[in-house]
Amino acid sequence: MKLRFHPRTACALIVPCLTGCAGPAPYDWGDVLYQRIVDHPDAPPTVRDAEALDADTSTTAAAYRDVSFITNGSLTAEDAVRIAIRNHPEMRRLAYLVGAASARESQAQLPPNPSFAFVGEALGSRAGRGGETAYLLEQEFVTAGKRKKAGAVAESDRIEAQAEFLAMEFEIATQVRLRFVHAVAADRRRALQRELVDLSNELLSAAQARMEAGAATESERLRAEVVAEQAAIDLATAEASCEAARAALAAAIGIDHPIEGPLGDDLEHRPELPDRAEVVEVTLHRNQRIDQAKNAIERAQRAHELAKANATPNVVVAIGPRYSDPESETTLDVGASIAIPAFDRNQGEIAATLAERISAGAALGSVKLELIKAVSAAWGSYATARATIDAYERSLLPKSERTLALTREAYEAGKTDYLRLLDAQQSYVRSQSAFVDALEAAHEAAAILDGLMQRDTPWRDSLTNEEDHNS
Repeated sequence: MKLRFHPRTACALIVPCLTGCAGPAPYDWGDVLYQRIVDHPDAPPTVRDAEALDADTSTTAAAYRDVSFITNGSLTAEDAVRIAIRNHPEMRRLAYLVGAASARESQAQLPPNPSFAFVGEALGSRAGRGGETAYLLEQEFVTAGKRKKAGAVAESDRIEAQAEFLAMEFEIATQVRLRFVHAVAADRRRALQRELVDLSNELLSAAQARMEAGAATESERLRAEVVAEQAAIDLATAEASCEAARAALAAAIGIDHPIEGPLGDDLEHRPELPDRAEVVEVTLHRNQRIDQAKNAIERAQRAHELAKANATPNVVVAIGPRYSDPESETTLDVGASIAIPAFDRNQGEIAATLAERISAGAALGSVKLELIKAVSAAWGSYATARATIDAYERSLLPKSERTLALTREAYEAGKTDYLRLLDAQQSYVRSQSAFVDALEAAHEAAAILDGLMQRDTPWRDSLTNEEDHNS
């Protein structure tokens, strides 16, 4: 076949074709994608979603806006969770990983770039006439649906990144709720110790007055001093514990300043949970670890299909004009090449992905067993704490309160000494502290079980309400 092309004409046709193959980047992704995930966590972003977002500076700045405490004078657990979900750096890091996975999903499905080659033969002849020059455009054609299969593997990676993002929401929410319960319980213990310090100081003053009046001995006054000093030490310990609990809560929220002011939730508000069987059922149905394990099985299957497809070689086709200077004519060169899978048939990768596929199936069973074990442990703690709470409310607390009231009446009537009143007060404080411990244990177990079931996301409603209010 003979076609009449001048070499410059051939270059003029090929070079624009090459430069036109490189389009714009899939999207200019910024913090708007993070905002998209936070605002719509049930519909995580894809590449098309990111392209549709407005990436102007005002939207990007809005993604970084600070979230202050929006409370009625006190911080609640859900306020703390909402702030943590919005401000925690781990959420932002995982959101960027979702964007990276989305970009790789787009990249995996792109065709190979064409290549341009120039070949010159017998150039610079002394006879004054050159040899032959060829301008070849080569294109590799991917076979066996490898692009689609690679895109499917990348899609599984994106789904995994999204699942990890959503799982981190519940992880942060659980940790914040646990730290919040610790802080509230620490506040209650500090208040109880202050009551004991006040009473101990009152009894010490009474003991000193009785000793001065000759109605008490020095040993009784010393006993009152020891009790008052011990109460002061216990109060200092309780205050340190309270400060540490609030610092841990601030760290869990993701802020770098201490939390001042009251904490709004009441420990007496008992958490209500379904029975153990239902908790297990909900956990195995909704927990993100189950979704991640199932996605791992799907990804392993897709990777195995891709490995088998990679055993089929791709085809490379070349076409371009060849100009012969001695004959002053231009011809068209056409060629095709394909690798011969004589040695490398990707057999190692096929075997490896098959093993990973079987391993992923076994991992799902392991995840289920681990979740059932975690539910059993937390449920045991929850049931024990609830039984302890019921026992204290039914018997121990009323008896200690009644004993303290009767002893106080007897002391004021002069029918008993202050040591018995002190013992009654200490018994009452110990009962109250043990009751606080049981309430704290019940709330801790409930927070862990809620984190395992992953059934409620009230912080998302708070985000939506806040944005509606701001708009």
